[in-house]
Amino acid sequence: MANILLFQHIAFTGSSATGSKIMTAAAQLVKPVSLELGGKSPIIVFEDVDLDKAAEWTIFGCFWTNGQICSATSRLIVHLASVLTSILS
Repeated sequence: MANILLFQHIAFTGSSATGSKIMTAAAQLVKPVSLELGGKSPIIVFEDVDLDKAAEWTIFGCFWTNGQICSATSRLIVHLASVLTSILS
């Protein structure tokens, strides 16, 4: 699609490797592209969090649509070690 004149703009969400190929092909025609690549979406847990809700939304973020979405949770950032200890116990 990136190298077909019929399309005036390319929008792509996915891997960095594929995005790079799309950008290269589109550049040959100086075609604009919008890329959202290789997302890393964290769940941030602060010290005043409801731990049950944090656990629920962390699991939801990881497994909703089987992780096949650019905003799938890929890491957990915890404010204090004491909160992390509570989550893991």
